[in-house]
Formats: sequence, C-alpha cells, structure tokens
Amino acid sequence: MLESVENKNQFSETENDAFVMENESLIVEKLRSCVEDGDVTEARRLVSGIRPGISVRIDNWRRVLAEPKAAVGNPGTDEGLEEDSAWLENNAFKYQGKWVALKKGTLVGSHKSRIELHRSLEQSDKLAGVMFVRL
Repeated sequence: MLESVENKNQFSETENDAFVMENESLIVEKLRSCVEDGDVTEARRLVSGIRPGISVRIDNWRRVLAEPKAAVGNPGTDEGLEEDSAWLENNAFKYQGKWVALKKGTLVGSHKSRIELHRSLEQSDKLAGVMFVRL
C-alpha cells in the first residue's frame, strides 16, 4: 500500500497527494516503526516519495529524518570512548537486537526501542554524557 507513494510515475501528483492525506496516520506509524527498529534508511526512502507540504506531520518526520549536517567545532574530549569500546567488545553479544546506553564503560540502560531507552534515561536524569549504540 505505501509503496505506491514512492512510485511517482504510477499515479498523478494529485492522486499521490490524496493517497497521502487519506493514509497519513498509517504512513506516520510506519515511519515511527522504521525508526524505532533502527531502519532509518527505509523511513527516509518512504518520506522521500511524498511531496513536501501535504502533511505537517509527515513534513516533521522529513525534517527529523534529514541527513545530518556536519560542522567543524571544538574537539571532543573522547571521555569514556576507550571504556565504552571495551564494554562493547566484552558484552555486546548479550544485547543483540537492542539499543544500549553506555557512559564511561558502564551500561546505563538497554531497550529494544531507542526512543523508550532515551525517555527512560531522561526521566531518571541519567541522560547526560551517554552514548547510544544499536547492537
């Protein structure tokens, strides 16, 4: 069903726009599911087949899914990177298919959903200085 949004040659622009408006909630749920499953590439592919300006909700996803822009800034501290790498080498196999949050070589939390893990750490005031990794 969502595949037809990507194929701009199959339908006219008006038909695509109508399809998107009628199925906005399904499309948004599919985008959310892709991101939560770590498949940002698929979410970007879906949103790229939808013309901007049809849906505010989908345009918000388009903004969130946009390729990041790198800028040169102050050098980081690399604080905890070596410890985090060692933890991953020794423990990653136990957390396959999950997101882990590490801080200076210590596991701060894990969850299947990156969003839920972030939310949990934020609520418990443990978010500062955490590195997220999907295993």
